[in-house]
Amino acid sequence: PILNNNVTKSFNTFTDGKYSSVLVSDNYEMKVRNNNDIIQADILSNGANDQLNLSLRLAFIKMIFKNKSIPIYLDDAFIQYDDKRIERVIKYLVNEDFGQCIIFTCQKREESVLERSKVKYKYIKLVN
Repeated sequence: PILNNNVTKSFNTFTDGKYSSVLVSDNYEMKVRNNNDIIQADILSNGANDQLNLSLRLAFIKMIFKNKSIPIYLDDAFIQYDDKRIERVIKYLVNEDFGQCIIFTCQKREESVLERSKVKYKYIKLVN
């Protein structure tokens, strides 16, 4: 129940309330509830499925580390997100109590969201 609740909370935020709950089985297969319909995770769009998997990872972090301020690393985690999804997820991550959020990306969208949201960040560009 704790895992389901934590996954549901972030996924609901990521999807702007489209899904009312997430059901995680003992073997970590996931289903989501949309109104009265229960949908297998693999039927969701690629972006929604990525958001669901990120929600699961964040739920595990919360369960394992509880209130510890730890860094998280994301490597092109938002590649299949549209602009609205990436904005909701980045705002959520900013509001969480992570010691640091390190995002590796080849895109400029993440930086644009941070700029528009007036979030302090450090940008490091790696070149050959």
